[in-house]
Amino acid sequence: MEETLESKILKELSDIRERRLAKACLRELHRSNSPLIMTLSGSKGSYINISQMIACVGQQAISGHRVPNGFEDRALPHFDRHSKIPAAKGFVSNSFYSGLTPTEFVFHTMGGREGLVDTAVKTAETGYMQRRLMKNLEDLGLHYDKTVRNSSGGIVQFEYGGDSMDPTYMEGKDCPVDYKRVLDHVRAKVPDKNGDALSGSEVVSAASLLLAKDDFKCLSCSAVGEEYFDASFRSLCSRARKKFMRAKIEPGTAVGALAAQSIGEPGTQMTLKTFHFAGVASMNITQGVPRIKRDNKRQLKISTPIITAYLTEDENEDFAHSCFLLVKLDIGRIKLLMLEVDVNSIKYSLETAKLKKHFKEVRVHSRSIMTIVPVANAKQSMSHSLNILKRSGAQSYYQGNAFGLQSDYSH
Repeated sequence: MEETLESKILKELSDIRERRLAKACLRELHRSNSPLIMTLSGSKGSYINISQMIACVGQQAISGHRVPNGFEDRALPHFDRHSKIPAAKGFVSNSFYSGLTPTEFVFHTMGGREGLVDTAVKTAETGYMQRRLMKNLEDLGLHYDKTVRNSSGGIVQFEYGGDSMDPTYMEGKDCPVDYKRVLDHVRAKVPDKNGDALSGSEVVSAASLLLAKDDFKCLSCSAVGEEYFDASFRSLCSRARKKFMRAKIEPGTAVGALAAQSIGEPGTQMTLKTFHFAGVASMNITQGVPRIKRDNKRQLKISTPIITAYLTEDENEDFAHSCFLLVKLDIGRIKLLMLEVDVNSIKYSLETAKLKKHFKEVRVHSRSIMTIVPVANAKQSMSHSLNILKRSGAQSYYQGNAFGLQSDYSH
């Protein structure tokens, strides 16, 4: 409970600086403001830097947590014991412009010191990690049959990346050709204002004739709704073909070494970057580098497991928040013990028991399967409600028998 509270407080306090204040600064600052110009152009700095300078330095994080207690039950002797208020646990409400109070300054130096130590220690760790990755993947290369093989000829991947495309030449979102950008370029370079514009059917027929040629077999017809002229259409197709052919990865490419560099370089850069974001929780790389090291060692027991679950209904917001406890009865066991128990009697027992306040409804799906929907409670999370249901439901009495339920979380 204590850890959950701390993580939620840290998330809320970090969110103040990184989202709300950043948007306010972007809205209020004049467009000629120098730091804003630097941030928007992408040359240097970010919204966090601007909000720390003029609005609020924000919550200081040490190893991804709020400032821990250094003295007896408090971070500094200036605060009450067991105090959980933001100021007592490292929240800096002042900006660099307004100036920090002595306690805020101490908390900020604690975050800064972690950045310095990380820069010194993690550089060596990430360098060694990159070396090990390179030694593992250095023999992987692309062959003429488009397969990725190792030095002994074993196939690692039948088609590189699933599409045989070179990531270096991707435009937009994982596409070799950004048609909108190419079309705008062609319209500016090849103006044909005097000619007649092609209709939709004429574009389709012209595209079909063009794609029938051997040179254009790699392309497919797209973006028919646009207005084209004959010269600009031919130019668009030739440019699209050129970009697509250039984006195809060449045989002989050392794809293993490229993959090792692609993981190692960002790790080194982010390690060095933590120095500039002293105390910013979201900019902490210490969780990332050890995770890659652990994965590289193939450890079976992972201390920080992360699961990304994709919903079957992306559009439905209610579906994303719905969860239930799936209960499966062992029918064979019930018959063997000659118990007078079925799903309906268990449902009745649950609905009449003290457990009723913890769930909304019980649904029977078959002779052996039923689901229990927990109550949405502001005081506790859904995960906590499911845990209570699982523990209490497994210890309940049905038809006078202490009967264990085999249950699983489901979403």
